[in-house]
Amino acid sequence: MISSKEAEFDVLGLRIKSTPEADEGKISTKEIVDLVNREALKIREKSPGLDNGKIAILLALELAQSKLSIERDLKESVLVLHERGTKILELLEEVNPSSL
Repeated sequence: MISSKEAEFDVLGLRIKSTPEADEGKISTKEIVDLVNREALKIREKSPGLDNGKIAILLALELAQSKLSIERDLKESVLVLHERGTKILELLEEVNPSSL
């Protein structure tokens, strides 16, 4: 039996029980499950002969690649912003040395 705080989802034919996150800023379990199911369907359409286990592995690899790519892009963006911020501070110090 599922408590009122739990939700049940279907992922690749498996029933998954999950307790919703209390934080409003968090991504909901439903959103995550919907993404997984959409991406699994894309893989299934490209390769209809694959079983759910292989689809799950391919999906995990695709999502991991995406996550790592996003993390790398974020890290590079933070470094660029830091460098630009440092240059701006240096320019401001040149223009008005007493303001900083």
